[in-house]
Amino acid sequence: MVDGAVGNNGLLNAIETNDTDSATVTVATSDSDGDGTIDSHELDADNDGCNDVTEAGYTDDNSDGILGDTPVTVDSWGVVTSGSDGYTTPLDSNSNSTYDFKKIQRRPHYLQQTEQKMFVMEVM
Repeated sequence: MVDGAVGNNGLLNAIETNDTDSATVTVATSDSDGDGTIDSHELDADNDGCNDVTEAGYTDDNSDGILGDTPVTVDSWGVVTSGSDGYTTPLDSNSNSTYDFKKIQRRPHYLQQTEQKMFVMEVM
């Protein structure tokens, strides 16, 4: 989250080169899956078939990929109020400093199964 003073052009001073109409925005954006759409504009940023809201550990009871229930309600600041969470730190289940929603997650693949044991390989 970026916070701070807003200049005459309506942009936060912290994310622009100057306070003119021709200012350049200096905030870096990510495209985790390299498809040309920035992560904040898609529901599955890493294109692994699992919605980011779920991978981040947030509530999406209707599995539409959008935080909160349908219809989504927001307050005057655009904060979703129809969800019970979503404004906390996203999950990073293996603590490697990359949030789970930015990593391709795969289901376990069964390598070998015997009568007594089942060997499982998990790819994360």
